[in-house]
Amino acid sequence: MPQDTAAMQPLDLSLQHQEMAQRLTGSKEIDELVSQISVYDTRSIVTFGSGAAQELSQCSDAILKGLNTCQPGDSSALLSSLGHMMEQFDPAEISGEKKGLLARLRGDSSSQLDRILAKYQAMGRDMDRVYIELKRYEADIAAANQRLQTLLDANLSYYRSLVKYVLAGEQGLKELEAYLSQLQGDLVRRPGDGALQMDVEGVQQAYLSLQRRVHDLRLSETVAMQSIPMLRTMQISNQTLMDKIRSSFLVTIPIFKQSLSYAVSMKRQRLQNQAMADVDRRVRERLGQAEVRMTRSESSEALEQTWRTITSGIQETRQLQQEADAARIRDTRKLEELRLSTQGA
Repeated sequence: MPQDTAAMQPLDLSLQHQEMAQRLTGSKEIDELVSQISVYDTRSIVTFGSGAAQELSQCSDAILKGLNTCQPGDSSALLSSLGHMMEQFDPAEISGEKKGLLARLRGDSSSQLDRILAKYQAMGRDMDRVYIELKRYEADIAAANQRLQTLLDANLSYYRSLVKYVLAGEQGLKELEAYLSQLQGDLVRRPGDGALQMDVEGVQQAYLSLQRRVHDLRLSETVAMQSIPMLRTMQISNQTLMDKIRSSFLVTIPIFKQSLSYAVSMKRQRLQNQAMADVDRRVRERLGQAEVRMTRSESSEALEQTWRTITSGIQETRQLQQEADAARIRDTRKLEELRLSTQGA
C-alpha cells in the first residue's frame, strides 16, 4: 500500500522543540515533573527521566536492527534475471527485418516460426515468474516502511517525553539555584551554623547532580533528533524504489507481454504466406489495408518502447538500491556512534 504523501514530509524538530518550550514552560505538566525531584534524595535525581531515556535507548537499538531488517531483500539476482531476458529480445527478429545470408541459413519459414514461438513462449513464462517476484518485492518494501513508521512513531513519542524532562530539569535547576542563593545568604548571616552549612553543601551537590542529569537527557534528545531523519530518509528511499519498480516493471511487463504476443502472432501471419493473404483479404474487406498496416506499425513501436522502459528501469533501480544501501550503512555507523557517546556520558 503506498505511503501517505503528507506523512512522508520531513519533520522540523527544532521548530517542534521551540513550540513545546513556549507552550510547556511553567505549565502544570512541567511542574508535576519537577515535583519528582527531591533535593535530599539523590536517587530521585539520578533516575529523573530514566523511563523515557531507557525507552529511547531500546528504540535506538531497534532502529539499528531495523536499519538492516527493514530493508527489503537484495533484488540483484531478480534484476539480473530480468536483464538477461531483455537481452534475448530482438526487435528485428520480431519485425521480420532480418534478411540476407544469416536468415537463409536458419532454414525455412516453418522452422523459423517454431524457434521464435519456442523462444518467446519461454520468455513469457520467465517474465511471469519475475513479475510474481517483483510483486512480492513491492510488498516487502511496503512492509518495511510500515515497520519503519512504527519505529518512527515510537521515537517521536520518546523524543517529546525527553523534551518535557529537559524543560523540567532546566526549571528544577533554576529553582535549586534560587534556593541555594537563599541558603548561602542565610549562611553569610549565620556563619557558625553547622546544620545550615550541611544544607548548603547538600543543595550544591543536588544542583551538580541535576546538571549532569539534564546533560544526559539532552544527549538522549540528540540521539532521537538524529534517528528520526534517518528513519524518514529510509522511508523516502524505499518509497522511491517502490515507485520505480511499479512504473518500470509492474505496469510495463504486462504491456510488454501483450505486445509481444501480438507481435509474435503477426510474425506467424507473415511467415505463413497463404494464411496471411487470406487474413489480409478478410481484414481489407472490413477495415481497409491502410488501417492494418498502421496497427502492425503501432504494435511494433509499442513493443520496443516498453522494452526500452524495462531495460532502462533495471539500471535505474540498481542505482537506487546502491544509493539506499550506502545511506543505510552511513546511518547505521552514525547512530551507533551517537548511542555509544551517550552511554559513555
